[in-house]
Amino acid sequence: MKYSYTILPLFAVALLLGQGCPMASATNTAPTPSDDAMMEDKMDKDDAMMDKDNRMEKDDAMNDDSMMEDKMDNEDQGSAGGATYVEYSKAAYEAAIANDQPTVLFFYANWCPTCLAEEPHVKAVVAETDKGVNVIRVNTKDRDTDKDEEQLAKDFNVFTQHTFVFLDANGTETKRVIGTQGKEQLRLLVEQL
Repeated sequence: MKYSYTILPLFAVALLLGQGCPMASATNTAPTPSDDAMMEDKMDKDDAMMDKDNRMEKDDAMNDDSMMEDKMDNEDQGSAGGATYVEYSKAAYEAAIANDQPTVLFFYANWCPTCLAEEPHVKAVVAETDKGVNVIRVNTKDRDTDKDEEQLAKDFNVFTQHTFVFLDANGTETKRVIGTQGKEQLRLLVEQL
């Protein structure tokens, strides 16, 4: 008890001198030089973040433009044997089913790294195959997915991107694989159609 009387006056003096006293710090509103430097540093970091965000938006816009160019380049891309690789449209799908050739539906998402890595293999198999086959890239679960693509995914019970659905010449599913296949495995799967 004796010690509490000794500590109490010291605590009161510390508070009155502004050592942790809310009233003392509230009256001291003038920024110190270190406060100014910290504020300037924070503003520089905020500006850098905004510049980075702006660069990312420009990169996204450029990627969207290049994807549109790729889309134009990919339309009706085919091989000497009659294989074609196109992006999904309802008309392209209906024409593929009507032409009495097997069809491969590649359910794809533009944000999916394994889908992006697999697409060159799909294109290579289409370019190198002698078999008449339709390969259709169907966007799913990304910003480019439209209502017809969503419906097609539901019709085939596709719940994840990076799914290949193989259809015979009558449009009946014969096989389904999910995940990375690689060029040689894709070639074998197409030859089995």
